[in-house]
Amino acid sequence: MDGQWLSTAQVAERYEIPEPTVRYWRHIGYGPTPAKLGRHIRYLAADWDAFLKSLLEAEQRKRQAV
Repeated sequence: MDGQWLSTAQVAERYEIPEPTVRYWRHIGYGPTPAKLGRHIRYLAADWDAFLKSLLEAEQRKRQAV
């Protein structure tokens, strides 16, 4: 699988989401599915891009419906 792998800290920094929030979302199963590589949790950057885009599109649809 091609793509850039990000740690939890890198996700938090890149997308300006608090690291505890990223961890909590993983705990409750919200957001992109992580991969466990050895002892490390990693995410594909493209998965986060798609996830955040879908959140933005949902918010825009919600605003248009009002």
